[in-house]
Amino acid sequence: MQLTVYVQGINGKPIPELQNKGKLIVTFGNDLRDPLIGENGRTNLGEIPEKFLGDSIPIVLYAEGYEPVESSKTYLLDGKPVNYIVKRDNTLGNIRGIIKDRIGNKFIWGALIMIDQDTTTFTDSLGAFSYLCHSISIGYAVH
Repeated sequence: MQLTVYVQGINGKPIPELQNKGKLIVTFGNDLRDPLIGENGRTNLGEIPEKFLGDSIPIVLYAEGYEPVESSKTYLLDGKPVNYIVKRDNTLGNIRGIIKDRIGNKFIWGALIMIDQDTTTFTDSLGAFSYLCHSISIGYAVH
């Protein structure tokens, strides 16, 4: 079985700057795939075991400057192509990431992320978190 994902902007068109740079992260059980977004926003994932047919799967975008319009949406694996809609994010001062278990297979939902002593956020159902800082200070400690 195969899954074809079309990464598109809100206008329904592919985003040229994501081609061969951005990645999609898709997990089928313990099988983690992270293909590049291809030409015209098309990404193919092949050799998917039939046992996943009918499952809802999360798709995570890894592309600097972009984020999915619906970050916690899952997609039905039914043999039809998926249209994955993305938009520009506000990366200036944006801290984001994905939290997984120790072996890197499962996303951790509801993890508490502490940004500084008084700022916290939680991961969503796909293990992702994002926090837009109004100001950033970078420092380091010497021991």
